[in-house]
Amino acid sequence: MACFLAAVEMLKDLPYKRDTLVSLLTDIGVRGIPGDGTACVLAEYLTAVVWPDDEVTVQMMSGALHVGFDDIEMIYNLPDHLQDFTTAFDAGEYPALCR
Repeated sequence: MACFLAAVEMLKDLPYKRDTLVSLLTDIGVRGIPGDGTACVLAEYLTAVVWPDDEVTVQMMSGALHVGFDDIEMIYNLPDHLQDFTTAFDAGEYPALCR
């Protein structure tokens, strides 16, 4: 539960402006695969920053973060600006963040 809450806080702390968010993710070297919820750039960010050594499944699906660990799944509905960002990422608008 504490790790999930940490992830939610990390998401809440992400920059609101898209350009600033792209710069942040680029600077820390996070890249994802558009259209792949388990490899979405925000899922990759959380995996790298919050759970680098843990067995955690992170997936973005329908505007929500799904986190699974220890046979538990928790869901957090993304704020509108992050939903818009993931939609734009999936549409290929941020090639620098794609792998």
